[in-house]
Amino acid sequence: MATTETARTPKALVYHPGKGAIRSFTADVARASPLTLVELERQGVSPRLFTDLRSEMGLSSARMIEIFKFPRSTLASKIKSKAPLKGREGQATIKMVKLLAQAQRIVDNSTSDQAEGFDTAHWLGQWLEVPQPALNGLRPSDLLDTETGTQMVHQVLGAIESSVYL
Repeated sequence: MATTETARTPKALVYHPGKGAIRSFTADVARASPLTLVELERQGVSPRLFTDLRSEMGLSSARMIEIFKFPRSTLASKIKSKAPLKGREGQATIKMVKLLAQAQRIVDNSTSDQAEGFDTAHWLGQWLEVPQPALNGLRPSDLLDTETGTQMVHQVLGAIESSVYL
């Protein structure tokens, strides 16, 4: 006789705007279980997360739209209506949060005196726009519209973390 286990819905991650909110949400995403991340992708993210994230990274909305290649009108209407960003827009935002989490881990694990007070989000925003030899001379931002490209960018950040690539 087979037993049936009750499926538990993981605790939802919610972005709460305010001072330090991006860093806090990024840390929550970094610690989240895969099932919690699945639920986050299903429920979508606040459009405020998108606007705050791109602002902290020093990127314009137009540039973020260009990076992820999603329809400007769709994003604009969701931001205006404050509807959750689901599907492509939500996943792109979560993708950027995951990159920021990885970059923040590099800074947090650094023993450099410069790591204290380092603006990781702004650094990542700039780094994404610089051609990287490890990416065949492409900018990391040129690859973020695909899963494989995103994995490549994560690998380069991982190489930076392990001091293989400077």
